[in-house]
Amino acid sequence: MIIWIYGPLVSKLHMKFTEITDRQRDMMEPLLPKPAATGRPRSNDRMVLNGIICVLVSGCRWSEMPKTYGDDSTANLRLRRWQEFGIWKKISGRAIKSAHRQGKINLQKISVDSSPIPQKGGGVIGFDGFKRVTDTKLHVAVDGTGLPVSIAMSPADIHGSTKFADVMESISDFADDSMMEQMVSVYADKGYDSKSIRSYVRSRNVIPCIPFRKNSRTASDDAGKDSYDRTGFIAERFFAWLKNGFHRTKHRRNAGNYLGLVSIASFLMYCRVLR
Repeated sequence: MIIWIYGPLVSKLHMKFTEITDRQRDMMEPLLPKPAATGRPRSNDRMVLNGIICVLVSGCRWSEMPKTYGDDSTANLRLRRWQEFGIWKKISGRAIKSAHRQGKINLQKISVDSSPIPQKGGGVIGFDGFKRVTDTKLHVAVDGTGLPVSIAMSPADIHGSTKFADVMESISDFADDSMMEQMVSVYADKGYDSKSIRSYVRSRNVIPCIPFRKNSRTASDDAGKDSYDRTGFIAERFFAWLKNGFHRTKHRRNAGNYLGLVSIASFLMYCRVLR
């Protein structure tokens, strides 16, 4: 079943590195920090952005970044600094708003899921007792087409259900009231089957479409297995796109840098559907 779902998708989700277009630069430029009035001139933003995206898509080491895009330490530092300033999240958020204006985003059906990210460094890590690995976990909410609308990260020992509310609340960071009112149903697998999650979703006048565990003591007409099965692959599609199209996201080395790279990847995903 999984092979059948991913088989035709993965071949389409590989990305080839291309330098940012004028249109992409115009979307990002107003959100970039202004150069300092004094001191050493800042390296060209477009050049550095191309270097960061080259590493993100190809998965190469920073030291292997083509010298055409400047010094690799400059690109690495820019990635980390702008993540600390929240720049990458703002850029991703701008793409979300543009997609909504163009009718390219479907917020009627939201899917929530999480996926482990093998770690190669310290920081946000934990031991996943179920899979018996020490990893980081990426949590995501995607729209009806698989485009990300909210992303969070936690140690692997944090169950996805405990981050459910945080991921849902983060959608409103860039979605205004009119966008939030479009939400009709939320889909998640049986790992999110809990009374508190269902109550949280219903309190926002949204239908929870979450299959029940076999030992569940409750039942409801609005949360059956069939409804989830029809859309359960959508969040998994995002993770397939992320890990197969942006090779640097397959492993996490630095927590801050990783979230920055995921935000840039999200922006590039939206650029593929924006006019």
